[in-house]
Amino acid sequence: MTVQTTLPIPRKSLGFRPRRLILIGGSARAAAASARAAGMAVAAIDLFGDQDLRAVAEPWVRWNPSEPLVDPLGRLFSAAPDVPTGIVLVGGAESAAESLDDARRRWESDRVRFLMPTASQLRAASDPAVLQTIAQTGGVAFPNWCDVDRTRRSSCAVDETQHWLVKPRMRCGGLAVRDYRGQADTDDKPQPSGYLQRFVSGQLLGVSYCATADSVHCLGVCLGRSGGARAAPYRYAGSIGPLPITADLLAKLHRLGEAIRATLELCGLFGVDLICDGSQIYLLEINARYCASMELLDNGSQNCLTLHCRAFASSDSPLETHADDRPHAVEGVRGKRIVYARRRLVWDPERQRTLGAFLRQPHDAHTANPISAHDLPCLGTVIEAGSPLLTLTGRDDTVRSLWRQLTCQSIRLRGMLEA
Repeated sequence: MTVQTTLPIPRKSLGFRPRRLILIGGSARAAAASARAAGMAVAAIDLFGDQDLRAVAEPWVRWNPSEPLVDPLGRLFSAAPDVPTGIVLVGGAESAAESLDDARRRWESDRVRFLMPTASQLRAASDPAVLQTIAQTGGVAFPNWCDVDRTRRSSCAVDETQHWLVKPRMRCGGLAVRDYRGQADTDDKPQPSGYLQRFVSGQLLGVSYCATADSVHCLGVCLGRSGGARAAPYRYAGSIGPLPITADLLAKLHRLGEAIRATLELCGLFGVDLICDGSQIYLLEINARYCASMELLDNGSQNCLTLHCRAFASSDSPLETHADDRPHAVEGVRGKRIVYARRRLVWDPERQRTLGAFLRQPHDAHTANPISAHDLPCLGTVIEAGSPLLTLTGRDDTVRSLWRQLTCQSIRLRGMLEA
């Protein structure tokens, strides 16, 4: 099974070396920092325009998901028409896939390349039937699922004694994923584009890959965290990594990554969400883009966006990656935790000062290593209940100690900011 694309796959642009990246998605801060570390100029179209994004992205444009992307991209191109520019997708922009294809038809040229999947590839990556086929080819399991339309026709049996989830397509971060409480619960029925999937418990892993025309490379594995609110129990809460992995697990991940690359014809970065229950590996989702946990994998010898651009530039030369060669070589872990607001508030100078004082405080027994804050709202930003306030990051020797540290400090900081 191979996905048929409606546009030429952009990896055919051999030799293209962007000097600037335009990042499009819900939050572009992490990818922007990676691009700047790689020595590239950055522009961004995202929802938040946080302080640390605007510090590195010039210019920044607010993304309005209800409007086409052709015009805002045109304004960014006209600001630097002679600079070789690559367009890169980050989380949250999957819903704009058709608009991105329209922009590709309008703007792609010798100076502009869309370094991202087409709309048909993005749709396939969120289609449970395609995911099930990939899982079978890749040697992993896929949780039982049922298409919404089939469920309403009662042609697909859903054992309501089991735990089922309602999952949308073309979304990210666990948004809109919720528990299914039975067909009698009309308020809880999924949208026509969604599907039901049996809940599988276990350890959530985020695996990052980079694909070329004929190979795939595992860049690293992170432990994923979700939940933290009754209203959004499956919402993405953060990651810790890279994790040490055995050669056996690495071989399994490589087989799965190759099945994804071959089926979807992906090029560049993509991420995979897996559940490991101790005896089985389950494929949950494929994110055909830069993913939130990838910033934890950047280091002095590996930069994810550099690898992404290199993959599109050449189909011949192998990528220089390190996770494949040293599956056990991990010294300590890095982590990020998103702090969500519990109530509506405005980011004002007083809260900015409160954050500064929090970060300057001496560390206690629970904070043996420094904590940093990112995704900082601009002054005057209105933050609704349930929306992200900011992100805390840190480093420690073990997964358990780091997540405990990030959790304790996020609760403490949120209390200070919402006082």
